[in-house]
Amino acid sequence: MDHHRQLVVYELTFRQYINEKRLANTEVNEARRNSTPNDSYPRQLGQWLINLLIKYWIFVSCGMLLLVSIQNTVVIYRIIYMVFYLLFILSFQISFGFWRKTAATFHLIIVIYSMLVLIGIYIYQFEKVHVFLSKKFSIQLLASIGLEIVPSDVLALKLLIPSTFLVVNIMQLYYFHSG
Repeated sequence: MDHHRQLVVYELTFRQYINEKRLANTEVNEARRNSTPNDSYPRQLGQWLINLLIKYWIFVSCGMLLLVSIQNTVVIYRIIYMVFYLLFILSFQISFGFWRKTAATFHLIIVIYSMLVLIGIYIYQFEKVHVFLSKKFSIQLLASIGLEIVPSDVLALKLLIPSTFLVVNIMQLYYFHSG
């Protein structure tokens, strides 16, 4: 009987030793996954910057929407941008849950609208398009929409802010709206 008792105690001790080893290995692996002390400073800085952008990029996007809507002359396409801005802010103030659920759709609509505006402004610069639309609509109506002939050296500057806004919103949609 004595021999049998020693065997049971040995077996229990051995099992306890194995369980403690497994637990220690699991804790070490968890620690390695959660913190990587061998990361370089640039990698840590990059991760910090990404975390900062994830938190605050929506403010960049919203600020650009406001900037595009209050630029220089008031024209119809900028008024529509202002309506988008006000709807975005209003939906945030009314219901945060609704705002979160519709933010990705909102940014998709903004991207599509911005592309249409940029394409419209650019295509209007072609003489045949300008002449065709001038025959159908008055120059004042086209100007109030935001379609006007711009010298080629100024065209890039005129399209710079709307193009930057488009890129900001594409980044917002692609990187910061998961699922």
